[in-house]
Amino acid sequence: MDNYQYIIAPAAGWLVAQTLKYIFVLGKNGFQLNDLISSGGMPSSHAATVASVTTLIGLNEGFESALFGLALTVTMIVSYDARGVRRSVQMLNYSVSDLLKKSEKLPKQALVMAKGHSTIEVVAGLLVGAIVGIITFII
Repeated sequence: MDNYQYIIAPAAGWLVAQTLKYIFVLGKNGFQLNDLISSGGMPSSHAATVASVTTLIGLNEGFESALFGLALTVTMIVSYDARGVRRSVQMLNYSVSDLLKKSEKLPKQALVMAKGHSTIEVVAGLLVGAIVGIITFII
């Protein structure tokens, strides 16, 4: 398993986050298969994926290693973007919604709200990923 832990950790981080997200959404919307692969929601699977491999790198290579520093940088960028995308796309949705209301020629179809992440969703994803990374290291 040592040879594959850097593949297993991010895959497991994503799978655990998506499964938790599905469980949280299932109670609200009923069974919808699309929820298994949807973006957005609690916890962030993007954050969980990168945090799991970053944690594993820190445990295997050392938290002072250059590789851990690089992985941590990528984790911070992904986490920042996961949060920032939500705000950016919400702004875009509001602008397009206003445009649709004002135009007679554009279709009046409902917009699908963007699925980014709130800060708590990103933090929860980071925690899920760290736990998965630790478990992968122990196994």
